[in-house]
Amino acid sequence: MKIVKYVALTLLSFGTIIASASAHAINRLEIEYYGNLQDSTWGVTNSYVFTDATGNFWAYTPYSGNPNYEQSVSFIYESNVRFERWITLAFSPDTLGLNRLIPGIYENAVRFPMNTYGPGLDFSNTGQGFNTLEGRFQIFEIERDSTGRYTSLAASFEITGNNGTSKYITGKLWYNTDVFVGQVGTVSTVPEPESIAMLFAGLGLLGVVVRRKQA
Repeated sequence: MKIVKYVALTLLSFGTIIASASAHAINRLEIEYYGNLQDSTWGVTNSYVFTDATGNFWAYTPYSGNPNYEQSVSFIYESNVRFERWITLAFSPDTLGLNRLIPGIYENAVRFPMNTYGPGLDFSNTGQGFNTLEGRFQIFEIERDSTGRYTSLAASFEITGNNGTSKYITGKLWYNTDVFVGQVGTVSTVPEPESIAMLFAGLGLLGVVVRRKQA
């Protein structure tokens, strides 16, 4: 009987965790700016947080209609005060249509859309960006609807500027989601859906065994 109660409580706990984890989708962009990129808009070594309260968020496929960019995603944040602040980001597995952009870590990214065979990344702030870029990024979640429109995106990124000698910019992005997002290279501590399904299956089997013993 104790085992049955334990199984029930465990199932209830995981159900609560799953429900709370998917209950509140958010839009949020966090930026940390290091070093000196001679960018008066940002300054040096500052942190910024943008949310629904400060502006609007969009995610879309760049160069719509071109199959080479179908797996890439562009993102825009625009402040409520027009022209005060707009930020663009882009994440791409390649620009030849060879790979899908899926959750995972993408190393050795160069400026999108000049990345061709490898990962691409781009960033600009209120019209100021990079001529060349080196960095990496991690996709934690990316989803589309039946029409191909992006419905959620979660990612983190690091940009090292022109020569790769210093970390200039790091950031985290939540678009219509609340999943865990860590620094690039972080392994999520939240169970994936497949792992949760296996856990439920195992607990269900345990319940069957207990009932047979009691019979």
